[in-house]
Amino acid sequence: RYGKPLISRLLTVNGGCVREPGNVEEPVGTLAEEVIAFCGGLAQAPARLLLGGPMMGLQLPSARVPVIKGTSGILALTAGEVAEREPGPCIRCSSCVQACPVGLLPLEMSRHIGAGDLAGAVKLGLKDCIACGCCAYVCPSRIPLVQYFNHAKGELAAQRLMGVKSALGDGSALLTGWLLALSLPPWAPWWIGVLGGFIAIIVGKQVFGGLGQNLFNPAMVARVALLVSFPVAMTQWLAPVPLFSQHAPGFVDGLRITLAAPALPDAVTSASLLGYAKTELSRGVDLLHALGQPAGALFAWTGTRAGSLGETAAFLLLAGGLYLIVARVISWHIPAAVLAGLALPAAIGPGLDPLHYLSVPAHLLSGAAVLGAFFIATDYVTSPNTAAGQLIFGFGIGLLTWLIRSWGGYPEGMAFAVLLMNALTPVIDRYCRPRILGRRRDGRVLQEAQ
Repeated sequence: RYGKPLISRLLTVNGGCVREPGNVEEPVGTLAEEVIAFCGGLAQAPARLLLGGPMMGLQLPSARVPVIKGTSGILALTAGEVAEREPGPCIRCSSCVQACPVGLLPLEMSRHIGAGDLAGAVKLGLKDCIACGCCAYVCPSRIPLVQYFNHAKGELAAQRLMGVKSALGDGSALLTGWLLALSLPPWAPWWIGVLGGFIAIIVGKQVFGGLGQNLFNPAMVARVALLVSFPVAMTQWLAPVPLFSQHAPGFVDGLRITLAAPALPDAVTSASLLGYAKTELSRGVDLLHALGQPAGALFAWTGTRAGSLGETAAFLLLAGGLYLIVARVISWHIPAAVLAGLALPAAIGPGLDPLHYLSVPAHLLSGAAVLGAFFIATDYVTSPNTAAGQLIFGFGIGLLTWLIRSWGGYPEGMAFAVLLMNALTPVIDRYCRPRILGRRRDGRVLQEAQ
């Protein structure tokens, strides 16, 4: 209008703490403390410092805040002017509804926000609120309605920036359930899966704050809880038969097995390679004699061996894991480190005592080694952020898995190893920080370091 930009503002400087209240014109960018100093300074420390008016002004943490083009005043209020008191219960007087210039229902919106129902508050017109403060000013119960609305708007803006969607549709619960299903015995009753799903989602994830906040892998939390609580149901395996063969159960038979949970017939019971080896060694039988006759069935890597789907389909899981690396869904660091941490001691053990230690192929292609390396340990939330940290994390999982398999009480140690290293992830992240551009890893500037 006048051919020049806005470079100054007319401000009202007022409040019981200001020595010489008045209206002043100050350049945009002037600190609030300089404006107050121009008006004689402060007679006492203010109980509340506002940038703006008494109803829509923003509370300042200090006076070192600049004046902006929307600033209308600076208020330094005494404790008597603030007259703070605890909010009381709503008496449903409808004063806030009558005072709202937009015609909203502040009381109902605050009720939805307090219950965490942001969608309900939006339906009532939350986005139409201009934060004028009329509702809070006239409220006899002193309910901070404007703060509720500003908080809800900030939460909606943060969700919009992060692209947060409904947790039911993000696929995380489906992935957790699928990983758990891959680790369950095929003859497990239906309630094992239901209880495992509850433990994984509620105990393993929601207790920590939901998706992205959990410390441990939810599927492995459920796996370990079920294994410790129901060892018999979680270690019953059956001898595999070709699909659609005469002795293979059909669709109806599969439903009956899952829902009715009949006892596992002795004629079809079997043992996984790790479980069989652990049992025979506990009986004093060395591996040379223990694996003499059933070695062919136990080392059949095509999937025709006892175990869960995540233990027998090693080649299919390996192909899927390599696809994830090629598609850059995961990096190679954790899978390579897990397999290396498992293969290295497995290569040394048989050389020292071949009668009591399984070979490298037995460790890598049996149990949940491949599943854990590519699909479980690579969980974004529970693994380290840096490449060096991921290598340490993965190698620790592989080494702990070998130790538990060789000397522990359980034949399979992948789930326990993952949970133990999940607990160490914050420590690994602390000591494997990425280098800041222009600085050494100790924080010094590169020029100073030279």
